[in-house]
Amino acid sequence: MSDAESKLGKKSRIREAMETVLKAFETNPEKVVLAVFKGNGKPSDSWSFFNRLIMFMNDTADARGFRQWQKVGRRVKKGAKAFYILAPVRKKVPVRVRKIVIVEEEEIEVDETVLVEKLVSFKSIPVFRYEDTEGEPLPEEKFDFEVPCEFQGIIDELGLRVETKSFKRFYGCYSIQSKVIRLLLQNSLSSCMNSAMQSTITFTVFMPVRFRCRRLLLSSVLPS
Repeated sequence: MSDAESKLGKKSRIREAMETVLKAFETNPEKVVLAVFKGNGKPSDSWSFFNRLIMFMNDTADARGFRQWQKVGRRVKKGAKAFYILAPVRKKVPVRVRKIVIVEEEEIEVDETVLVEKLVSFKSIPVFRYEDTEGEPLPEEKFDFEVPCEFQGIIDELGLRVETKSFKRFYGCYSIQSKVIRLLLQNSLSSCMNSAMQSTITFTVFMPVRFRCRRLLLSSVLPS
């Protein structure tokens, strides 16, 4: 494969991942909610919210790299296809800055070049679904609630508050009057997932932030 073909394939995988996230906000609000919950020390617990959303959009709650599956006694089935998550690529680049120095009791402006770490691009990482592996069973999952860091700043800016509550048929709700987001308690998650749920949380809970997140995603995946 030529360098040009390799670069084209990389850009295609990054764009596909980006479009998967945007599609989730438009058509799969229940998967946006599932991406909030983490459990059982899986590798995906350390992923960004957007990467976990990509995972759920590929119809799995657990995805890992080829060797990560081997470490827990499972192997990827023959013919299984990977999907891709995104990892940031940062580099130290030279930046010219102006400093004020004191020479013989006089302030003088001088130019100086310093190295600053910047996000320059993203790279795609192949992972495989649990459903496409076989072998040893995995431990039971225990979920913990976490507000994604991508949302926290916007939630604070809008003066919102996040609480947990027990629901029977919903993932959560949003009160316009009190500006309170109420999300499903972790011990109610399993029973709620097995019922005929109403997928309302993204359009009610994250309505104030979903379009901000679209811009955040576009600017981060396609750096200038």
